Amino acid sequence: MTEQQTPQRFAAFLRAINVGGAHRLPMAEVRAVLNALGASDVATYIQSGNIVFTGRADGNGVEADGTGAGASGARADGTGTGASEAEVWAARIAAALEEHAGFPVPTTVLAAADLTAARSACPFAPDDPRFCHLILLAASPPAGVLDEIRGLTSGTDTEVAVEGATAYLLTPGGLSASRPAAAILRRLGGTARNLRTIDALLDRI
Repeated sequence: MTEQQTPQRFAAFLRAINVGGAHRLPMAEVRAVLNALGASDVATYIQSGNIVFTGRADGNGVEADGTGAGASGARADGTGTGASEAEVWAARIAAALEEHAGFPVPTTVLAAADLTAARSACPFAPDDPRFCHLILLAASPPAGVLDEIRGLTSGTDTEVAVEGATAYLLTPGGLSASRPAAAILRRLGGTARNLRTIDALLDRI
């Protein structure tokens, strides 16, 4: 008999949807897909694909290590008590949304405690929370990438800090006004959200 996991709260982040009219995916459809997967208390925040929900990891054909269809967007840093459950949900959500929408939907999922810890670890305190982004990575970036990013920020007011598999990007004049921001985001990869969005999800989680 399979042991059932205790339900817990999670946050999910979808990447590259509803941008410039491409890969349109209404949040009502996202909520319906998660409900069909067995999630409960599902809520979304704005159209960029930010979700909070309650769920348990009980298999359903996806391995607890995050392997299986759609798992490429899963965060797999192994931190926190909810890491393996988050990987299962990331794989299941990505696969279900791709089947529903007809295009890949890279998905990152964190347990509530892990998102809280990532937010608390932010070394920056911007006057406007929109000017600092938390970037969820699949793994801690290698030293060579960090050196490259430090070179990109040299001589600018843009700052980057990395804690494990989370990066923090401070752009005091705004993301669009930061000369190196686009290159940094491309080099790091991952899924970025500004602190206003992160705080809004934490309020809902």
